[in-house]
Amino acid sequence: MTRDDITRLVIEADGRITDYINYDFGEEVALFYIEELERFAALVAAAEREAIGNIVLDYAGRDDLSASDESLLKHLFDLIRARGEK
Repeated sequence: MTRDDITRLVIEADGRITDYINYDFGEEVALFYIEELERFAALVAAAEREAIGNIVLDYAGRDDLSASDESLLKHLFDLIRARGEK
């Protein structure tokens, strides 16, 4: 996620947060809060990737899938995991 993505999500969640960050404190404090939000967003994104990856892997382990379906699901899992390595 980029800083712009995080800012957009914060505004969607509660625009007053960005007002608080931008206007009630100096620039150094505002940057600190934005950096904290970036770290928080990264942790949330990692947890979501893990959860989705586990769903994909669980589904890939079913007995009723063809080899090509199982291969596709494992490839999707690898793509999900790779997003966290960028």
